[in-house]
Amino acid sequence: MTTPKLKTCVNGHQFYKSSDCPSCPICEQQRKPKDNFLALIGAPARRALEREGITTLKKLSTYTEKEILNLHGMGKSTLPKLFNALKEAGLKFSSENTATHTEYRTYNDSQNSEDKQICNLLAETINQQLKEAENKLWHGHPVWFINGNPIVGYSKQKNGIRLMFWSGADFEEEKLNVRGGKFKDASIFFNSVTEINIKDLKRWLKKSKEIQWDYKNIVKRKGKLVRIET
Repeated sequence: MTTPKLKTCVNGHQFYKSSDCPSCPICEQQRKPKDNFLALIGAPARRALEREGITTLKKLSTYTEKEILNLHGMGKSTLPKLFNALKEAGLKFSSENTATHTEYRTYNDSQNSEDKQICNLLAETINQQLKEAENKLWHGHPVWFINGNPIVGYSKQKNGIRLMFWSGADFEEEKLNVRGGKFKDASIFFNSVTEINIKDLKRWLKKSKEIQWDYKNIVKRKGKLVRIET
């Protein structure tokens, strides 16, 4: 049996541990949430969720049980606690059959720290506001579609994370000032998550459902765009 060794964390707390795990139990206890579902689970599982940006039950409900269980640090004993917390909030885990495509998570995780925060906030807000939309990687980056028509997406470019609305030129929004030369798209660039105005973003997403040009059938119409009656 390994003899516990006295250790000191970066905050000066002293504790005994027999493993090489560097986490300080005193620090973990101090940072443990006291008023949300993360307070119900152990530190390894909590850190696993926090690494994925899962800090709300609504965000948790977009994942399947299998996806959560696959997170490093997550044990099977934690799932019933998460299930009950979701149930009390009127939510549930996403299912394999009904879940929207979540390839955007892999795309987001491939970005640097700041860009990942931007992408995660964009994806979370888009999913909340466009519940009927289907998401998939299209031309290498996340795009949301309604009835097969591209609505909104984002991509990493030289000038930052570009958020693009395929029909945004008709939104009459001053901040969407990066315009396509041929079609009806309009975009905005972000270089920090603090630059994202959630109120603006929700308004743009509302307009994206109401104002749509038919890109789905543009090839059939030989490059001609037609406004969709919504």
